[in-house]
Amino acid sequence: MDSLDKKIVLELMHDCRKTHAEIAARVGGSVSQVRARLKKLEQKRIIENYVTELAANVFREGFIFSYVRIVKTKGRDARQFLTNNVSGFLYYIEDLGGDYALFFDYEDMNDLKKKTALLNSQSFISTISHFVFPFKKRSDVITRLEKIDWLLIKALRRNSKLTYKQLGKDLHISPKLVGKKIRFLKEQGLVNFTINFNPLNVKNHAVSFLLVELDENTKNNLTRLLETCEPYSFFPVWFELPPAFLITLVTPSMNEVQEISNRLNAFEGVLSVRPIVWKEFTRGPGWMDQVIESYMQLYSS
Repeated sequence: MDSLDKKIVLELMHDCRKTHAEIAARVGGSVSQVRARLKKLEQKRIIENYVTELAANVFREGFIFSYVRIVKTKGRDARQFLTNNVSGFLYYIEDLGGDYALFFDYEDMNDLKKKTALLNSQSFISTISHFVFPFKKRSDVITRLEKIDWLLIKALRRNSKLTYKQLGKDLHISPKLVGKKIRFLKEQGLVNFTINFNPLNVKNHAVSFLLVELDENTKNNLTRLLETCEPYSFFPVWFELPPAFLITLVTPSMNEVQEISNRLNAFEGVLSVRPIVWKEFTRGPGWMDQVIESYMQLYSS
């Protein structure tokens, strides 16, 4: 996976409904190059599919990253727990040491306490660290949605690459109105058109998280810290409680991970740098389809 592939992936993460011409203009390649690269990324399942997501900061209070160290004799118990409770997670990673990185959202503070308490009570856990990313929730914009908007979102959840014409035919409205509705959803920040990206399918590369814990003052230097991780980094996540950031690295070998870790450790205010090397990646069903159905039922009642 070279720099052009990475640029294409990042463009699609921000908006997977962009045309090949729009992507080419952004990444500095030709339309034919973009088309050929995308075909390979799709065939290799690096890009698994194109998805429409509800904006988490509209419907949720925040999300949590939990790093769980497992009692080594209880790995089977941990796997069974995660299998039974997969619907509660956005996704989780098993690392090479048999420990787990878990991502899940919370609806409100009671939901946050309930989910962390459930994890903390498990006997297979040796140690656990929670990192919280609270949103500035914008639930007021939900009231602006009409039934046709929810029907459109539901259709886009099935296939976010459908054209205005295809969507209009399915929903019995004009393509012009479809375009107007999609622009409204984007402008209001209600949905994200993105991709499911699986870096484990990048052959001959290592995939790692770097979990970097910081003191309160160092968060102002986040840009410099992130620049240290180039050109191998994807989608950094900042946590407020406690101050930390998590970044995904896709590197030719573990040597690059060690070099980046060493450079980050040299920054004043960096308290620790913890590499978490991916072994398996599991995506949960999440909360979005349930939310869509609950709003659809309001219009049916």
